Amino acid sequence: MRKLRRISIWLCVLMLVLLVGTASAAKKEVIMWTFPIFEDDMAQFYGPILEEFEKQNPDITVKIEFFPWGARAERMMTAITSGNPPDVAYLNEDIYPAYADLGAMVPLQDHISEESYNDLHPGLRDAMSWQGNLYVYPILQNVHIPAYNVDLLNEAGLPSDYASLPRTWDEFFDYMEKLTKPEKRQYGSSGYLTNIGSEQWSPWFLQAGGEWVSEDGRTFLVNSDAGLKAMNTLIKLFDNYISPGGKGKDAFESRADFWEGRTASDYTWQNHWAWTEKVDYPDFNLGYGPVLKETASSPQLTCGTIAGYGVFKTQRDGAAAAKWVEFLTNAENSLKFAKLSGFLSPRISASRQLAAEMGDPLYDISVEQSAFVSPNGFHFIHPQARASHGLLTAEIQAAVLKEKSPEVALEDAVKNTNQLFADYFAAK
Repeated sequence: MRKLRRISIWLCVLMLVLLVGTASAAKKEVIMWTFPIFEDDMAQFYGPILEEFEKQNPDITVKIEFFPWGARAERMMTAITSGNPPDVAYLNEDIYPAYADLGAMVPLQDHISEESYNDLHPGLRDAMSWQGNLYVYPILQNVHIPAYNVDLLNEAGLPSDYASLPRTWDEFFDYMEKLTKPEKRQYGSSGYLTNIGSEQWSPWFLQAGGEWVSEDGRTFLVNSDAGLKAMNTLIKLFDNYISPGGKGKDAFESRADFWEGRTASDYTWQNHWAWTEKVDYPDFNLGYGPVLKETASSPQLTCGTIAGYGVFKTQRDGAAAAKWVEFLTNAENSLKFAKLSGFLSPRISASRQLAAEMGDPLYDISVEQSAFVSPNGFHFIHPQARASHGLLTAEIQAAVLKEKSPEVALEDAVKNTNQLFADYFAAK
């Protein structure tokens, strides 16, 4: 009997070991790469969401890894080509097409609910779709919108209410003329050309009716009447209405000029700065104006950033990764992200709720003007968008710094970018 009892005990132990092993083997791991957005991303945003997700999905565990912003696109491409990408990554609209075009990403519409799919603003859904497939579910968007120092406008005797602020290029430059007072070291607008110069050029290009790329994606089209108008307008702005040191500053220093009263406006202001930075300038009298048009009958267009989470093809479970993305970006969590960051929500339901909760006219203007964000803004949707962005920026800088004529700068931008496109398609 004792021998039989010992055998029974050992069998029970063995069965328990096997059951634990089976449960462990069945647990699916999702590895996510992301980048710091908040002061403490895990405590403020990801941690509570992750805890609730794993409670609802005990068969899935999510490991979140944070990386610095620099060289993030290159880091992910290296991981893809070496066969070891993460399951999920935070991606912008100019980054993901290169990976999707390689076949390295999972189409999300196959894994998320129809309700989630339809809750996205259609333009943002289009911006995150490549060749008919949604590859990134957005968590944020912003709008580049003219911002004004209302106190400086009032001092200059200029109308400062939203309805009276400039709507056309001529009206904007009339304000620039009246707000630029070099004797007081005050200038009309902030501006910068280091690192992200094409953001300063792209709104003018879009408003002039510019087209980025041919339909087949092989020809860069910025050497056009619209491109030349944009270049000459940007040069006019930098020559006359931006502080002499502005050209050497980066975006952060340029914003400091605005917040500290040295410039009266910022025509490519990103709306979330009002919430992330105004805490340091609580008495600043900030106003937003409408997105500009070239003329009263021209298109009203601007740029904006879109970002979210995409799923890569790995040896792990793509359905589990997509399930995590859908949960992370659901209406409740999108609303939480927007409240923490000041970005606009890409979800229709969260946008409506947040606009109602904010009670802030600046936020209402941001939501209204976000309708004019072009899906093909300063980061047009193309596998080589990010690489071409650097080539164009270099030529814009050369033109503004008088190292090249506007015509030659645009010719060189097209020549260099067309070669980039040719090399890409030849290697496919």
